[in-house]
Amino acid sequence: MKAVALIALTCLALTACGGGDDNSSPASSGGSGTSNNGGSGPSGGTPSTGTSGGNPGSPTASNVECDPVYQQGDTVQLHTYTQATSQSPSVDNGVYTRIYAPATFDGVALTQQAETTTGSPIQTNHYYLVGNGVRTYYGGEVYSGGTLALRDVNSPPYVETIGLAGSETVNYVDTPVVPSGGAQTAVSIQRTYVARETVSLRNGKVFANACHYQTTETATNQAVTTKTSADDWLAPGVGLVKSVANVGGTQIITRELEAATVGGKSY
Repeated sequence: MKAVALIALTCLALTACGGGDDNSSPASSGGSGTSNNGGSGPSGGTPSTGTSGGNPGSPTASNVECDPVYQQGDTVQLHTYTQATSQSPSVDNGVYTRIYAPATFDGVALTQQAETTTGSPIQTNHYYLVGNGVRTYYGGEVYSGGTLALRDVNSPPYVETIGLAGSETVNYVDTPVVPSGGAQTAVSIQRTYVARETVSLRNGKVFANACHYQTTETATNQAVTTKTSADDWLAPGVGLVKSVANVGGTQIITRELEAATVGGKSY
């Protein structure tokens, strides 16, 4: 899912984004975390799960089908558009590609989600572990021309429920370790399942029975507090197909699925 400070930074570098994961979480401008961020607090990176605030949709359908666990060889392409306000013209920021592979981050064997845009020297990596029905996000990196420019670590690694059917809150601290001495960012994310809905994209693709989530992220560092709100739609079998994020009231970032290959099936 995606989904955040590092993504916001990467969005500026790539001019195409979101984040996370998968990550379906919104982009945030406060700091340089990974695709879904967290902050400090007694709950650490463990989500507190409540009840859904919306229509649960089909009572027999599991939301896990909307939230696939990507494997090596899966690819997802997302088209990004930006606006200053909802009334402003939409600017086409192009398509970026996510690929997945095993990797090691901070000494731990994890899954790497690498994001690149054709013609850009920037590659953004997010690192997470899948197990026990959750993704645990450890941190992320930004490379420019093959050189490491930024590495962030999440303390503690924060947890996101796969196929969330209710609501959850996570808190953690994003700490830049490369370059050293950067300011920490405390992040709090609240995510709630809304309903099953049909989603139509600009390219004509239509996805029925997609899981709609609403996410609010607050990122606080020494300089600023930024609040990002997002609506994300995850479709069965493919995952994120649309995201609309309002970043601090200063920018709206829309991401829509361009194409994907997941589990050998094309979308």
